Amino acid sequence: DPAEAEAWRARAEALLGLPRSTWHPGMTQVAVPDYVSHDGSGSLSVELDPDLDFAQNAEVYFKRAEKILRGAEKIQALLGPAEAELERWRAEAERAERWRLEVEEAQGALSDESAEGLRRFREVMIEEGVI
Repeated sequence: DPAEAEAWRARAEALLGLPRSTWHPGMTQVAVPDYVSHDGSGSLSVELDPDLDFAQNAEVYFKRAEKILRGAEKIQALLGPAEAELERWRAEAERAERWRLEVEEAQGALSDESAEGLRRFREVMIEEGVI
């Protein structure tokens, strides 16, 4: 989620903006200005690795933000084809429903065109391992 990545990046930037004299070994959290809030007047608590200083913790947060963005890019690359495939199967389901209604209305008979379409549909399902 890009918003989550931005939140990690904002924490990192806020850490880098703190005076070095604020840091002391073993700190587990620190209050930083919340620049992401609408008016910028608030603050938020940032968790710290007590073995790292502000700059090192900020680097960890920047890396988390980048990892989230890379993951989002990979997901988007996979999502497009998956959505297209889903749309294709939805269209096939609509066609199958029309065939079902045709059979119901004709008391068990399909037109030659529908029977051929159903046969092709079955072949596709077999080829794709659905049935």
